[in-house]
Amino acid sequence: MARALTKKSGVDGRTRLLDTAERMLDERGIDGVSLRTLTTRSGHRNASAVQYHFGNRVQLIEAVFQRRHAAVEARRTAILDALEASPPVEPRSALEAIILPLAELLHDETGRRHLRLIMQGIAHPDFYAKEATHFGPTLARALPHVMPLVGHLPRALQLHRLRLGVLTVVSALGEQARGMDANPPPRKPLAYERFVTDVIDAVVGLLRG
Repeated sequence: MARALTKKSGVDGRTRLLDTAERMLDERGIDGVSLRTLTTRSGHRNASAVQYHFGNRVQLIEAVFQRRHAAVEARRTAILDALEASPPVEPRSALEAIILPLAELLHDETGRRHLRLIMQGIAHPDFYAKEATHFGPTLARALPHVMPLVGHLPRALQLHRLRLGVLTVVSALGEQARGMDANPPPRKPLAYERFVTDVIDAVVGLLRG
């Protein structure tokens, strides 16, 4: 259960709200946490703390999604820089550049929580359009290298297949993160290297099929 954070923790009010929201949204679901509860649990006495720091509930949740993504973007940029320094970039390598920085979040509890939240967001009516496509500038940079995998399809079907690929990655990572932290786990999660290879193989097959 999430505990209230107080000013004694030395953490600023905005960060306390983000930390509390991240934990409670993961535990209870995006629609299962009220602003009043988040405000109280984060140690705020002012009932308007969310409005003051973020504007509204949707903007708070968007901030929760966004704050973990800077590291993913930086990691993707480094991988793409290395790949593009020695062209041509193979489609599978471009997919690895997209997927690996997210998969690496499985290595720690905070990262796994973020992956579960992305999985929630991609299915939620308030966020799915953004969470399905908002992987930052690096996604747009990598996509041209991936396009040969769907080049045999009509344009409309190309876009549909790419979205299916995004859904596959997000769902697979979210489920892996859920299984790793479940007590007891519903099944033994695949070892990391095998899991990541299988996800990439599955996406390559989906795009080519």
